[in-house]
This record gives sequence, C-alpha cells and structure tokens, in this order.
Amino acid sequence: VEEWVKEYNAQKILEYMNELYWKYRFMETQLTMGKANLKFKTPEIEKTIKIITVLQEKNEKETE
Repeated sequence: VEEWVKEYNAQKILEYMNELYWKYRFMETQLTMGKANLKFKTPEIEKTIKIITVLQEKNEKETE
C-alpha cells in the first residue's frame, strides 16, 4: 500500500477511491432492488406452486 501511495499523488488516489465507492454503491443499490423485487414476487410464486400442486393432485385422481 505504501508503495502504491508513493507512486500516485493524493488527488489520483482520491479519484480512484471515489470511483470505487460509487461502483460499490451502484452494486449495492442493484442488489437491494433485486432483493425487494424477489420479496414482492415470493407470495405470487408460492400461490402459483399451491395451484399447480392442487391441479396435479386433481389430475392424479382423475387418471386413477
């Protein structure tokens, strides 16, 4: 780290760190939105699974 700091001036280091910060903030925002989207979709997916299960059971009873 010390060698890296010696090689670049303070302004370059701050610019690089700021760039990394905003990249990670963007990634964090994307992950948070994705998580919220999945939480929103989960009840609908569970409902669909229950419907499919009922339909499968109904189909099995009819084929017997």
